[in-house]
Amino acid sequence: MVKLFNYLSSLFNGSKSIIGIGDIHGTSTWKKIIEHEAYDFVVFMGDYFDKDDKISMKEQLENFNALIALKHKHPNKVILLIGNKDYHYFPWCQERYSDYCEEHAGYIQFLFMEGFKARIWQIGVFFDKFLFTHAG
Repeated sequence: MVKLFNYLSSLFNGSKSIIGIGDIHGTSTWKKIIEHEAYDFVVFMGDYFDKDDKISMKEQLENFNALIALKHKHPNKVILLIGNKDYHYFPWCQERYSDYCEEHAGYIQFLFMEGFKARIWQIGVFFDKFLFTHAG
């Protein structure tokens, strides 16, 4: 992750520093990264839930809510992209991917739809000549 950060920073000639973080799957690893790295933007590339049984749903929800709070605190610096394992919680999606959490799906859907109403989700983002998306 840090190598990607340093590489991208060098391509922008130091004008922008961007951290790209993918596939959180409920973990809190992202907190350590952003606490120790200076950045102009941080791009979270989706898949915020659907971790196997190594992390509890309670922890996943706490980490997700902390991420949403970070977005609200820094709305122009924090970019939240949608991943395939996020999309399957949207009410119009008819597909289900691995580790879909049927038990908590209603509440997770509610959280994503609140973010949808607030327009915090993106499919992708451009920075200069680079496109950040969730690869699926």
